[in-house]
Amino acid sequence: MNSEDRELAAFQACLLNALHGQETASAIFAAMADDEATLPFRDYIAGFEPEMLEVAALLVKKWGAKTQAQDSGGLHEMPH
Repeated sequence: MNSEDRELAAFQACLLNALHGQETASAIFAAMADDEATLPFRDYIAGFEPEMLEVAALLVKKWGAKTQAQDSGGLHEMPH
């Protein structure tokens, strides 16, 4: 995996953890702002609609399943 792939994977993990752990758009934005993994993606994140984040959080909570690596900031994945 190259550095760009690792950077993207770290951002995706941060986003999914924020969506799973927070309810409101402001809390999701705050959780991502506290994570260095989002630095390269700040302009992209700034374009997120608050309502979209809240709907995404509901979907992640309903359909997402944490991997065993959850305690170390693991990714979520959809059940098969």
